[in-house]
Amino acid sequence: MITAMLSDGVPEHLPALDAAGVTELVVIGAPPPGADAAAAWVAELARTWIRPEE
Repeated sequence: MITAMLSDGVPEHLPALDAAGVTELVVIGAPPPGADAAAAWVAELARTWIRPEE
């Protein structure tokens, strides 16, 4: 397993990370305060980084 941690990555980096053998990606960031804002932040991360099943 090769893990990469990014604080400023974008999904367009995924092919290069895959080619380098990365098998796990950790996106680093601090959620905003407040439950509603944190939930919206997590939802946006999911929309950005998780591909829908094909």
